Amino acid sequence: MTRKVSAFITAIILALTAILSSCSNDSNEELTKVDPQIVATLKVMHYDEKHFFEQYGNFFTSKFPNVHLEVISTQFLFSVPRDKREAAYNNLIQEKQPDVIMLEERQMEALVQEDALYRLDSVIKRDNFDMDNILPIVTEKLKNAGGGSLYGLAARFSSSAIYYNIDLFNQYNIDPPRDRMTWGELLELAQRFPTSGSETERVYGFANSNTVSNSMANMVFSIGATEGLSYLSKDAKKVTMDTEQWKGIMEKVVKAYKSGAVNTSNEQGPSDLFMKDRIAMRFEGSFYYSQITAQDNKREKPLNWGVVTVPVDPANPNVTHSFQINDLFSINAQSPNKSLAWEFIKFAAGEQVAQALSKTLNGSLSTRPAYVTNKNGEKLDAFYELTESREYKRYDTLPPGFVLDVFIQRALSSVIADEYTLDEAIKTIHDQGNELLNKLYEQQKLEKEEEAAK
Repeated sequence: MTRKVSAFITAIILALTAILSSCSNDSNEELTKVDPQIVATLKVMHYDEKHFFEQYGNFFTSKFPNVHLEVISTQFLFSVPRDKREAAYNNLIQEKQPDVIMLEERQMEALVQEDALYRLDSVIKRDNFDMDNILPIVTEKLKNAGGGSLYGLAARFSSSAIYYNIDLFNQYNIDPPRDRMTWGELLELAQRFPTSGSETERVYGFANSNTVSNSMANMVFSIGATEGLSYLSKDAKKVTMDTEQWKGIMEKVVKAYKSGAVNTSNEQGPSDLFMKDRIAMRFEGSFYYSQITAQDNKREKPLNWGVVTVPVDPANPNVTHSFQINDLFSINAQSPNKSLAWEFIKFAAGEQVAQALSKTLNGSLSTRPAYVTNKNGEKLDAFYELTESREYKRYDTLPPGFVLDVFIQRALSSVIADEYTLDEAIKTIHDQGNELLNKLYEQQKLEKEEEAAK
């Protein structure tokens, strides 16, 4: 009797194992080679149909001419409230069932845990897909998101750097910036430029990105992120910027802004003072390269500029917190067209597309360094120099709508105006931040109770 029960239990375990194995995206399901003349429809998620075909679709259909690419746009997600965006994204996948999913790293982590993506390690090995010439930082980030395995590939990335005006440094006989400066060194360098002259003619040593608001607060957070600091407690219930480290950062920022060395305008295009040779250094993303190139076509004399890495923490000189993977594609584990989906991803992240896209910089850069384009002698190597990425800490329980930027900007502006001491400013930031945080948590609690009561 015991043997029969034991045999019965063993049979059940084997059956369950087989069922779970067949349902998992890590099964032995083999992807087949695809005939280039195949007639099929492949559904691909992307944020913009026109951009998709310019970047990938037209190239892919030249190899698979009978494949119809149906683009499932995610454009509408930008109009969805931030706290509801993730649910809307997941609903889109469930409703449209794309073969190829476009996603971000954090979305990949969630979908991998749900067994919603197909693991690529075996087909990468089978097809000898070239991973050696992809930026190691990209592969590492993707493996981290996939729990050690690859569930997607990416063709592009974006990052930030310090753009600098070579002519201004020569004019004032100041040594130019270098890779891997600290924030303190950068701000001290900015303050070596003169601050005299009229507002319509004077130069500035530094400017933050012209795409950010509350630039002083943004700089505080950027320096804090570089140094690996958190502005909230581990449980995200309390603001924690009343430390000596945060105070030191705010002192540096206040000193730089109070000196007049930092430009605070948000002018863009032809009105951008960097383009007018009036800002010595600017913190900007890789997209800024294409803006400079566009303006150069309208100038009598091209801008004489260079690029160095973003400032770093001396204890971690190869780490950047401004590295973001773009155009990350994965295979839907439920797709009936996995083999064709793999052909698309392999093609999009391959050398042929990288070579083609290197001729049309649009703000993101190839994950394959061999295809870095340095037009007119400008160097883009700074974007590839830092080899490790430090992510911004995510607080999944933090109520939507919580921001400290306005409080920091207002308080530090009062310090510059000699209305507050720095200690008073920090206390004000804490008081206002915690008051807002408590209010939002209470509101979140009430909303959950009301939802549960329905």
